[in-house]
Amino acid sequence: MRFHALSSPVTEKFTGSKFQDHFRGDLGFHYRQLKAETDGDAHTLDLRLAYSTALLFAEKRFPVPLSLSLRYVDRLAGNNNRLHTRSLGFILAGSF
Repeated sequence: MRFHALSSPVTEKFTGSKFQDHFRGDLGFHYRQLKAETDGDAHTLDLRLAYSTALLFAEKRFPVPLSLSLRYVDRLAGNNNRLHTRSLGFILAGSF
């Protein structure tokens, strides 16, 4: 069995930043306290693996074009991120 359309795993490392928020007002509140811990950084690992039968369908060796993908995302490190986030996704799509 040959896999014509198996894509190689993609590894991405994402680094994102959010700057601190600023608040102003004249109602007598302590507005500087609102901006505490509103900045943040995130370092995320994103792994993807996909398979498609589109080439097999074009060669008339498979009845329908299908796409199957698997994705894993993990937040490796960060600043002001209280939750350690991990997700696993699975997508199956077809065309008629």
